[in-house]
Amino acid sequence: MPANQYSQAGQAWSSLDEETRQEVVDEFRRVVKEMIDEHFRISSITPLESSRDDLRAAVESEPSHYQQGEPTHAVRAA
Repeated sequence: MPANQYSQAGQAWSSLDEETRQEVVDEFRRVVKEMIDEHFRISSITPLESSRDDLRAAVESEPSHYQQGEPTHAVRAA
């Protein structure tokens, strides 16, 4: 973008009142968020290569009190 177009854009922006500028920023954020959400929604629909017929289901262990990642209680030596 040539320098004079930047200054024209700056002049146009500065001519807007604060409320209108906020509306433009909010709308811009909404559109960008919608584009990102749409991109990831479409991407997540694409089938993964790991969904092949020769793979077996994951082995699920029975829930227990000592699941991995749960903190253990500190024990003080007597």
